[in-house]
Amino acid sequence: MGISLGLSARILQFSTLVCLGLWSQQIFAAISIVLKPKTPAMGEDVLLFTGGVTGNISFFIWYRGDKINSSSQILFYNLATPSEQTFLPYTGRVRGFPNGSMEITGLNRNDSGSYTVQIQTTTQQEEATVTITVYGKISNVTITSNSTSAYLWAGEDSVRLTCTALGDEPRFSWSNNGTSLPRDPRYQISANNESLTISPLIRSDASIFTCTAFNSVSQNSSSLTLDMYRTPDGKIQCAHDTKEQVMLRCSWPGGSPAANVSLQILSINDTEQNEVTRNMPKQNIVFNHTLFCHGYHINQNDTCSQEVYYCNTFWCRHKEVVIVIGVLVGLAFIGLTVYLVRRSKKKTSHEVNTIRSQAAIPQPAEMMYAHVSKKFKNQKNPNSLPLEKREQEKNNYADLTLPVVQANIPESAYSEIKDF
Repeated sequence: MGISLGLSARILQFSTLVCLGLWSQQIFAAISIVLKPKTPAMGEDVLLFTGGVTGNISFFIWYRGDKINSSSQILFYNLATPSEQTFLPYTGRVRGFPNGSMEITGLNRNDSGSYTVQIQTTTQQEEATVTITVYGKISNVTITSNSTSAYLWAGEDSVRLTCTALGDEPRFSWSNNGTSLPRDPRYQISANNESLTISPLIRSDASIFTCTAFNSVSQNSSSLTLDMYRTPDGKIQCAHDTKEQVMLRCSWPGGSPAANVSLQILSINDTEQNEVTRNMPKQNIVFNHTLFCHGYHINQNDTCSQEVYYCNTFWCRHKEVVIVIGVLVGLAFIGLTVYLVRRSKKKTSHEVNTIRSQAAIPQPAEMMYAHVSKKFKNQKNPNSLPLEKREQEKNNYADLTLPVVQANIPESAYSEIKDF
């Protein structure tokens, strides 16, 4: 009878233990641990939040690993006191909360692994396990180029850019001037996006290329500017402008790297990149000073010059008035010339008419010659007269005095004398 009662008691105890074990597994399955954040990063904190606990918690213990082992205890928290006790190597880095949760601060790579909590309530004991993966943040993102030259020539060179980064499981993406890379056959990206090859380079590739590295917990980026050789635009330009002061300018923009431009005049000799401008007082500028501009770009040089002057006379300061006066003087000269020509033509015409009228009127001399011609017309040949008579006739001719005639004698008057 005693043996029968003892056996019955043992069977009952065993049945109770089996039932408690099955019930405990159901409770264990009900507990959940949620990581906040879900992907903890090195240097940051993580909360192992415990939920689904039934009943009032008396105390709880956290262990490192997936098994309950006194040697792997991290934290013991007694709500009755309340008090908590931490264990190495987590002393000072963990703390408990009344709901059974635990926080770990200052995560490092060694904190990755499993964690188990054992919770004792007033009615039962509950357990749950969670795994943490601590990710290293992305840092030290670097872009390197395979080019050995600081500058590249468009249309001739190619370049390969490679991106590297520290951190767990980095992934990469590329952008140009802040936007995603366009679809261009000149852009070739490696399978893991780690490198970007540009072939051939064109002038617009002289811009900023950015590599962004990222993982589950962080991202970081780095940029590289492609510098390309580019000659300046056109020829170097010389210019000056006279206003309140005389502004001098030498410019040769558009080059990459920027062209060195020098300005020289009088005692001024200045050099800057792309453009040089200087102001000079007007009184320092006189006639025939020359502005010299010199440009230097890699293996190309250019030069220009310009005469610079400033006139302070009335004629320089009032150019518009001078132009008007000049036009009026020119018109007056043309009018005077026309007048004199016309007057000269009228005078010549009048003189010709006067000569013609004079030639048509018999003059006194013509009448005298005619009279002389008629006087001797009926006489005999003078050679037939005696010698004394001929001498007397000569004296008669000698005593004949003719008046001075200003007008031209027509040929017909002389012809009558000749006929004598």
